[in-house]
Amino acid sequence: MNKFFLLFFVLFDITVLLSVPVSVSAIQLSPTFLEYEMAKGTSMSQTVHLKNDSSSRITVAPSLYAVVSQDERGFPELASLPVDASLRAWIGLADSKGISLAPGQEKDIPVTVSIPKTAKAGGQYAVVTWNTKGAGGPVGLSLSPGVNIAITVPGAVEHKASVAQFSRQQQSWFGLSLPLVFVAKVRNDGGVHFYPEGTIEIKNIFGSVVARVPVLAQKDSSLVSVFQKHPNGSILPGSTRELYGTWDGAFAFGPYTATLALDTQEAGRLMANQSFFITAPVLSYVGYALASLCIVLLLRFFLTLIDVVRMKK
Repeated sequence: MNKFFLLFFVLFDITVLLSVPVSVSAIQLSPTFLEYEMAKGTSMSQTVHLKNDSSSRITVAPSLYAVVSQDERGFPELASLPVDASLRAWIGLADSKGISLAPGQEKDIPVTVSIPKTAKAGGQYAVVTWNTKGAGGPVGLSLSPGVNIAITVPGAVEHKASVAQFSRQQQSWFGLSLPLVFVAKVRNDGGVHFYPEGTIEIKNIFGSVVARVPVLAQKDSSLVSVFQKHPNGSILPGSTRELYGTWDGAFAFGPYTATLALDTQEAGRLMANQSFFITAPVLSYVGYALASLCIVLLLRFFLTLIDVVRMKK
């Protein structure tokens, strides 16, 4: 019996230990976001501060990845750069063979950016990660500290954005109760990123504005914070982002329209098609009342029918 309890407590302790969250990265760094507008033929240098936050000596090496696009939540799609890639030539990393840091040791690492005279106008995006030596790779990006780099080369750059979708999460005309959540999918078809911000204006049947709802990006703590200078993050070229607006309140009744007004900086101001809907929280109660009335009438009908049959007998 004692052996049974001993085995039980050992297994319990192991389960508890496995369930405790463990820090996946022993490195702290700052800053985590670098954004520059740099003319052709210019260069700059930025210092990145690394600190070994673990209790043992570690060796880390920098890795450079191109950010190709984002998914609708903002998670980056990365691409390993070949040795002769232009972006690799633009960004210079010191101590590329590895950096050894004792517990608590800090070190400043220079990162240089040089724009060639032959560079194309537009945006270039990269992530520099510091991984434990020999354990790099885009798959492990979320386990490694990284510096996000956004470079804009001025010139003849196309700025183009559009609203791919604007609707409510509940697709029927009737929104039975507040809050109502609106979803806007915004696409960047230009050559440089932008930071979206705007509002959803809600009007009643008389044309009066009853609410202005801010447009916000979905918050997801599991995502790597890539290009998040703005609270809504950025929309990279070739990417579509989901933005949300929530109309909250105590009560609303009647027909309404919702109009999205979104500012995309150089890409201009986007206006979405109006969305017509009816909020009628009382409809659910009316439905229950009608259903109850129908049941009562049916019972009365059957009771009357039974009485008629008995009378005939």
